[in-house]
Amino acid sequence: ELSGFRIQIMASVDRRQMESLKRSFENKYPEYPVVFIHNDPFYHLKVGAFLTMQKTQAFLKKMQDDYPQAIPVTDILKVEELLLYDQ
Repeated sequence: ELSGFRIQIMASVDRRQMESLKRSFENKYPEYPVVFIHNDPFYHLKVGAFLTMQKTQAFLKKMQDDYPQAIPVTDILKVEELLLYDQ
């Protein structure tokens, strides 16, 4: 594990809303990892796995029309995610 970046596309207290958005994102961007964290009472939905803020911002720009509320956040990443997605 190492420190890196993801893009948070939602923070909500509604689990069903989070699960719906998760499925929608996975359909649009199947090549990017999706994780959710339940930090009571909020569900945080985060996508991508980037080593640099530059790559994070590039993907954020690509997906911002679909997810205008998206913001970059720091997170702990698994090495396997970087090997698959941070190219």
